[in-house]
This record gives sequence, C-alpha cells and structure tokens, in this order.
Amino acid sequence: MRLKKKAGHALLDLVLSLGMLGALLLLLFGAFSMSTRVFSENTMRQSAEQQLNTIRILLERDLELTSFWLIQEDARSLGDGTSRDGVAMVGLSEWNNSSLFQSGTQRPAWDRQLVWYATEETPGRLIRQVVAPPPQAPSTYLDQPYKALADNRSNVSPENNDSVQSTRYLSAGVTDFKVTSKLSNATLEVKLHLQQKGNYRAQSMAKAENHLQVFWIFCPKNTWPPL
Repeated sequence: MRLKKKAGHALLDLVLSLGMLGALLLLLFGAFSMSTRVFSENTMRQSAEQQLNTIRILLERDLELTSFWLIQEDARSLGDGTSRDGVAMVGLSEWNNSSLFQSGTQRPAWDRQLVWYATEETPGRLIRQVVAPPPQAPSTYLDQPYKALADNRSNVSPENNDSVQSTRYLSAGVTDFKVTSKLSNATLEVKLHLQQKGNYRAQSMAKAENHLQVFWIFCPKNTWPPL
C-alpha cells in the first residue's frame, strides 16, 4: 500500500512539474516573440527613416541648386485623395566646370533635367532620373521648363523613359507625393507619405505597418530674375 501511495505522489509531482515547466516555456516563448516583433518593427521604422533622410538630402540639393522659373510640375491625383506628382528642374552636370557657366553673368548654363516622380502603383515607387536634353549648340543652354514631363514618366519601367541617363529608385512604399510651387515666395512645398510592411503580427494574418509622413519647403537659390 505504501508503495502505491509513493508512486501516486511521484506521479502527481511529475504532472505538477511538467505543468509548471510548460507554463514557464509558454511565458518565455511569449516574451521572445514580443521582443522579436518589437525589434522587427523598430528595424522597419529605422529603415523608413533612413529612406526619408536620403530622399530629403537629394531633393533639397536638386531643388536648391535650380531656378524657380525653370521648374515644371505634373500633378496626378488618385481616386483616394492622394497624389503621385512629378517635378522636373534644370541642373548642371559639373558644378566645378567653369566652362558650364554663362560668360559675363556667370550663371549656370543648364545642361540637363532632373526628374522626380511617384509611380501610380499601390504603393508607388519614388523615382529620381537624370534626363539628357535634346542636342544643342555649344553656346546655348536650357532656358525652358521640361515640357515632356507629363508624357515621359512610365509607371511600369521608368528606366525606359526617353533620354534617361540614370535612374534611381528611392522608395517602394509611396502612398502620397505632392509637390506645390508657391510663386509668392518662390518655394516648393513637398508632402511625402511612406508606408512599409514588416513581419506578420502575432495572432494575426495582417502584416505590421509603419507610416511616416513629412512636409518640406525648399527654396531654389539660382532663380533669375529673382522674385
């Protein structure tokens, strides 16, 4: 009888120990899963912030070096109230080359177009392209906005746009890209909204999402005649 009681106690102890071990493992797994999700979402946000920083630096440089009068916009509004605009501005291939400045005035002899636009996919891609101008005489330079912007912006294969010298894909998660010029103070207002998706959330079939929205104002510094 005593052997049976001892066996019963041992079996009960074993069941309790296994139950406690299972609960502990469940807690550890939950903590690990949560920390992994937090790490993944933080990494995703950092990636989006790095993209935004790169975009801001490039766009700020392109817009501040150009002339306000030689900027061309192409507004594209989608049915959901968001925009996938495009903007083109004149640029210079070599800022350290003195021969690329007009004699007498020393103003830039613009020799290329810099095109930014967001494709109309869901989500869209943000594109920056260098577009070669039509052949011109050595004594002339670009003195008109880029009239072909509305037609020369493919949503499928941007690298196949006409006269493209280089293409850079800056983001694949654009939900809103709106560019507005302000004649009153010769500035460009840019609104950009990025969306990124990460790993699936625990107990859900939906992926974690990260949204970043910014509003920038840029002022071209080579505007002539000045406002």
